[in-house]
Amino acid sequence: MSDFIELYRIEIIHDYYRDACCRDINLVPTLECSRHMYNFELFLKREYKNRWLICTHKTDFGIERINSVIAIGDIKFDFYLEYTNPEFFLYTNWPGYKPHVQYLFSTTGVDTVKEQRLIQFGVTDTDKTIMCKIDNEQYKVNNSSIAMLRLNLAEDIFQLDDAKENSAVDVKVMFGSNKSHWEYVLIPRAFNNKQRVYLEEESGKLKFDDPDGHDMPDGQKSYVTMVKETINLREEYDYRINLFEEKNKAKRILLASVDYPAVTDFSDSNTSDNIRVVTKYIYF
Repeated sequence: MSDFIELYRIEIIHDYYRDACCRDINLVPTLECSRHMYNFELFLKREYKNRWLICTHKTDFGIERINSVIAIGDIKFDFYLEYTNPEFFLYTNWPGYKPHVQYLFSTTGVDTVKEQRLIQFGVTDTDKTIMCKIDNEQYKVNNSSIAMLRLNLAEDIFQLDDAKENSAVDVKVMFGSNKSHWEYVLIPRAFNNKQRVYLEEESGKLKFDDPDGHDMPDGQKSYVTMVKETINLREEYDYRINLFEEKNKAKRILLASVDYPAVTDFSDSNTSDNIRVVTKYIYF
């Protein structure tokens, strides 16, 4: 990027994904934003799966254009955050989210620390993030977007007197994953009252309740057990769960490396804390 000056570096972060790299959100300029960027020779460049750059030419003319935007002061650059994975809200913790509402992450009025050059947005209330807000001034017109990101080139943020100096501001939009209860339904080919089956996690990170006998809707006998801890949903886990049988005081592995419940594994079970239950059916 030696021929360009970076103004904003935008990154979408989600702790569900490996390395927190959110691959299921696209940054799409609105029509008005596209016009502004064209008129002022700004460029939106996708640097990585979850990172974008807004930049301009490193020339006297490019600097003059940007300084003219800064002088005007009230030009808004709006971008849709469009989701590409319909499962996004199954694993995303966004309390009280309403699909028909226009949510807004905005740099307008943000007291940016010049030395840090960093703005962090989020959807849960933490000390490190600026909460999104509801935009009551406009209706939601893009049903594929979960929110809008509004950037501006404020004079207190950008000072481009020196064309050689990079004045980029890092903008991070941060999401967290939903908590879940893991439930396993263990279905044997032949049910035996003298047989005891149970799950164990090799490292001891997870503890399971003792399995209870359970009748399936079709009359099939099964065992039901649940992990005692709540688990944040993740794209990948480092657990290793095995299914054991204990019979006549002898113990053996029936299944090694049992699959984890997935975000799409729905359940009829409920818990008193209203945390979602994901259920995995295991046949053995």
